[in-house]
Amino acid sequence: MDFGSGKFRIEVCDFSALSPWLAEVRTLYEASFPEMRDEFAELPDAAQFCRAICGQINAVEDCHWVLVRLADTPNPDDMNLVGMATFVVYHNSLFVFNFCVHPAFRQHGIGTRILRRIQYQAAALGLSALSGQVARDGRVRRFYERLGAEEQPMFSMGSDPPTQIRLIARFDSAAVSTCEETFSMEHGWAQKCGRFVRRAARYPSFWLAVAIGVSAACRVFRPLLGRTVSL
Repeated sequence: MDFGSGKFRIEVCDFSALSPWLAEVRTLYEASFPEMRDEFAELPDAAQFCRAICGQINAVEDCHWVLVRLADTPNPDDMNLVGMATFVVYHNSLFVFNFCVHPAFRQHGIGTRILRRIQYQAAALGLSALSGQVARDGRVRRFYERLGAEEQPMFSMGSDPPTQIRLIARFDSAAVSTCEETFSMEHGWAQKCGRFVRRAARYPSFWLAVAIGVSAACRVFRPLLGRTVSL
């Protein structure tokens, strides 16, 4: 997969403006959720497919789409759409679903940029929360939780816990004042280390490990410095 210049364009549209993207939406969805291919195999028409994946949540006319595409494509045959999500107003939040990034483009900050754009859309509507429903165990849940989402109670039939959980992420809508139309791919060790530190810093064990490391470094370098260092 050719990343081109590593620049992406992000935009929002409703279903009436989605027609140029219908085929690529299906391609991206099936690449991201291969286990769902058989469920929609009987829908050869891309428009029907998009209606079907929205109809599970709401009427497609009420939904909006966030699309992330390559800002430039060196090879016209390369895939252009690399990430997307659908959202709809649900009570006092924007409910996010069909959220996916092509496997070849993951771990480069695209999913985070999609959610930031949806936050901007929510703030424009006077809302201060995003919500979604994900598998109880899985990478999507962990991704949301790293961004501050919390589990919400769900009604369950029977004694077994539901396989799906509802998450909600609240934010200060007043602090969301801008949105970006283009962005560059995050890559390299600096970005990866930065993401690791930001995620790890949320856990007390991280700071304990830092304190132990500093203490050990002081013991090692104390003779070289020629002075006493106390913690």
